[in-house]
Amino acid sequence: YKPFVPLPNLADYLGNFIKVVVESDYLTNANPTIVKRHIWGNDFYSSDSDVVCILQHVGAMKLKEIPPPYKGIEVYFKVSRSRTTYTSQFKNGIKSRKTQSFEGHSLKFETAQETNDLGTEQQLIKLASLMPIKAKKVRRKQKMARKSKEYDQEMSIVFNLSGEPMNKFSLGEFGDKR
Repeated sequence: YKPFVPLPNLADYLGNFIKVVVESDYLTNANPTIVKRHIWGNDFYSSDSDVVCILQHVGAMKLKEIPPPYKGIEVYFKVSRSRTTYTSQFKNGIKSRKTQSFEGHSLKFETAQETNDLGTEQQLIKLASLMPIKAKKVRRKQKMARKSKEYDQEMSIVFNLSGEPMNKFSLGEFGDKR
């Protein structure tokens, strides 16, 4: 596990369980994925959601400022096909995001357990080689199209704090004079 690095392609694991091992240094509320709410869904999460965010959201962990005393945690998920919609919900101090038309897989949290054995160095190197090298930017904020408006700068109406015009006016004073 590394923050913001997506899981590899899970197509071969559909209907099966996967295990993700998270080192205890990442199990704090200072994890940048917690701060940025890198989580989409509720009960079923998109496969690019962060594992630590999911742990917090399902209530499996209450993250604190300092890491827990054990070396890490093993998290088990069931992999399924992508959903058409992932809903947003506030649970356990974190609000997940909603999304639609995600191209990937769904993760359903099953269980998590503390571990003091993260594996041998060779096992970790082998597992790390399966992970993507660089996180893809999958999600972008949609920008609202702005309509350009042209305003006639010859006339300004100033309002007071009550929302009333400061000066008395009539339609003849500022209307179209042709």
